[in-house]
Amino acid sequence: MLDERTLSYLDLIIRARCPLLLIVSAEEEPVEEAIVQTANIIKPTREVLFWDLVGGWEDNGQCKGQVMSALQRIVSFSAEKPAIFVLKDMLPILQNSQRSENYPVIRQLKRLVREGRSSRKP
Repeated sequence: MLDERTLSYLDLIIRARCPLLLIVSAEEEPVEEAIVQTANIIKPTREVLFWDLVGGWEDNGQCKGQVMSALQRIVSFSAEKPAIFVLKDMLPILQNSQRSENYPVIRQLKRLVREGRSSRKP
């Protein structure tokens, strides 16, 4: 489990509506637990949806191996209930942003950040 200071910082970032947060960790589980814990205590509470390259979206298994499709779900997600999207396996793409096959992913992330900054969604 993460320490109180880290949880407080995560809470602050989420409440500040930071549109994109990169967390690099050797262990995924403690970070996932901290995100879920924070999402459940802040107001309004937020649904947490996890995606990874091999399994796709945890709640429905869609978008396996499809980063752009996973990002499209975020774009089209209903604003009725606030959510936090956790995209695993993105670090290699971000670290290799100059590779042409990664350009669409980087561009879509930039769009999501821009839309997130201007959004009134909680």
